[in-house]
Amino acid sequence: MPISLLRKEKAQIIRECQRPGATQSQVAVAPQKEKLLAYYEAGQSNGCRKRGREGKAPAVDRALFTWLKEKRAQGALLAGPAVKEKARQLSASLGLNDFKASDGWFTRWKRRFNVACEKVQSGKQSADKPTAEQWQCEKLPRILEKFSLADIYNADETGLYLKGLCDRGHGEKNEKQEGGKVSKDRVTVLVCANMDGSDKRPLFMIGTSKRPRCFPEDFRKLPLNYVSSANACMTGEIFIKWLKKWDLQLCWQSRQICLFLANFSVHPQGVVLTNIQLEFLPPNAMSSMQPMAQGVIKNMKGHYRSKIASRINVALDVDPSTDVQTVLKTVNLLDCIHLVAEAWQDVKPTTISNCFRKGRCVVPEESVRDKDIAEFDDPPERCSTASQHGKRGLSSCCGCR
Repeated sequence: MPISLLRKEKAQIIRECQRPGATQSQVAVAPQKEKLLAYYEAGQSNGCRKRGREGKAPAVDRALFTWLKEKRAQGALLAGPAVKEKARQLSASLGLNDFKASDGWFTRWKRRFNVACEKVQSGKQSADKPTAEQWQCEKLPRILEKFSLADIYNADETGLYLKGLCDRGHGEKNEKQEGGKVSKDRVTVLVCANMDGSDKRPLFMIGTSKRPRCFPEDFRKLPLNYVSSANACMTGEIFIKWLKKWDLQLCWQSRQICLFLANFSVHPQGVVLTNIQLEFLPPNAMSSMQPMAQGVIKNMKGHYRSKIASRINVALDVDPSTDVQTVLKTVNLLDCIHLVAEAWQDVKPTTISNCFRKGRCVVPEESVRDKDIAEFDDPPERCSTASQHGKRGLSSCCGCR
């Protein structure tokens, strides 16, 4: 039986066919090497296909693929109708008046060029590596020379579903996992810590209610700082107040610090501070350089989900006739605040310091690998709200064994 090879395999064979032991099928590819290599290395084909069949308008196909790559490099999101409209424009410019950008043609074109419609990953834009390296090599050394590790901080906001748990759980195979109504109790939490992990600043939470009924009269009794906004999101005004309050505390301590921040609109750059030096991370490299986003926030949320799950399991053990949704109705905002504050305390200093290293906020030779960052019992990547779970217990998910 003849050996059928993929195009990318043939290209690799051509490069290596001079070695002894080449098979007949491998040698047979050699006469076409110039054409195959040029076609493959130009990126004008799907390397996973065995044959390179062209469409009825190959010039349009290739021009459209080149245009698509250029637009994606610029960050454009292109839906099917926009791509087909561009194909019509290209065919008209090439004088191909009988060309039709039908759904069938579009499907075959995507197969030929290995194009797919993928879901956009929020916050995962590719980092601008040259900009990040320039910041690390030119600006970071001056900061590290001026400040000690204990005086370099990073702050970052994250959304937190107060009754959020994982959307998976262990059970018998083929068991249908019943769900429920999704809870939308969401707050924003500002997480801040220094580079060596010795100082984890009190969490700063933003909710929608100005004075929840479950709160004590004196907000100072809360284990974290709480404020409210219309949509439970950070605003420039709230952030400036948080900064200036901390700056005043540092002034009393006669202490100077440096704070790394993402370059967002809610982080104003013209704030006058006496004891805090603001350093904004490169705009196109924040996804890979923000230390809190490299594992600290994920670690804290893993601890929090575990504490919520443990509380629910205790209630289910006390009253076997109840279910998860009934138990969750007894959990209020004050309970969640205490649990998330405990979860923040459970984050280890080594986890924080490793995340600073992973975010390249250290000298280059101290970079860190993913496995060096401690995770809490491998918290699940996908998360849903706890009210999606049925009567079964939660000991098998959310990090609880």
